[in-house]
Amino acid sequence: IGSIDVLRMFTRTRENVKVNIFVSKSQSQIFNSFLNKISKISPVNTYCVDEIGIDTSITLKESLDEGNLAFIAADRISENENATGFIAKFLGKDVKFPLGSFKLAQIMGVPIYFIVAVKDKNSKFKVIIKKHNFTDLENLKTDYLDFLEHLVKQYPLQYYQFYDFFEPQRPCKQ
Repeated sequence: IGSIDVLRMFTRTRENVKVNIFVSKSQSQIFNSFLNKISKISPVNTYCVDEIGIDTSITLKESLDEGNLAFIAADRISENENATGFIAKFLGKDVKFPLGSFKLAQIMGVPIYFIVAVKDKNSKFKVIIKKHNFTDLENLKTDYLDFLEHLVKQYPLQYYQFYDFFEPQRPCKQ
C-alpha cells in the first residue's frame, strides 16, 4: 500500500523540509535514481537499512529535531539474514516484520505516524495518516499491525511485497 507518486507530491508540498527515506540495499540504487529527479524540488536523504549505525541515528535525530521527516517501511524485513525481527499474526498467518523500524522510532523520541497511500474508487489518491501515541514497543507493533491489516483488507489489490511475504517463518533474531 503506497505510491511513489504520492511521496513525490508530499515532498513538493513541504517547503524547507528535508525528507529522510530508508530503503533496502537492493532497492537503493533504483530508488536513489528516482529521488535524484525529485530532489531538485525537495531535499531528500536516503539511507540503506542494512547500513544503519550510530552515526546514521545521530544524523537522523538532528534532522528530526529540526522538523524534518523520515519515512521507514515497517512492513518488510531486510534481506540481510542477520536482520532483527518479530513474528506476528497478519491476515491469519505468521509473518516476519522488522524490529529495527520500531526500535528506531522508539529511540528517536519523536511523533510517530503510520502513513499509506491508496487509490479510491474514482482512481484518486487518498493518503491515510494515523498518529501513534507511543507508550511502549509492544503497543507500537500491535497498533501498526492493526492499522496495516485493516487497510490491506480494505485495499487488497494495492498491497505489494518484494518477496514471499507469507513464506514459512524462520525464528527471528531479537
